[in-house]
Amino acid sequence: MMKQKSDKSRSSNGQQPQSNSARDRELRTTLIKHQLKNSQTALKVGKDYNKFSQNYTAMEISADTPMTYESHDEEPE
Repeated sequence: MMKQKSDKSRSSNGQQPQSNSARDRELRTTLIKHQLKNSQTALKVGKDYNKFSQNYTAMEISADTPMTYESHDEEPE
């Protein structure tokens, strides 16, 4: 008897039917908002990391170039 009742409560694809109560809709909306916020944060962190890594690479390159502060005269070879 219980088997028939549980079979009736399932949809044709074998999963529980989705509830449409106001509380469930609110929870789903909140979940989607949090997922969106997390993905936007991850995207911002990724962009910041890319910017940092590009700047760091530029600093490494500029640190390798010889710089003279004393004079602008050419160095003797």
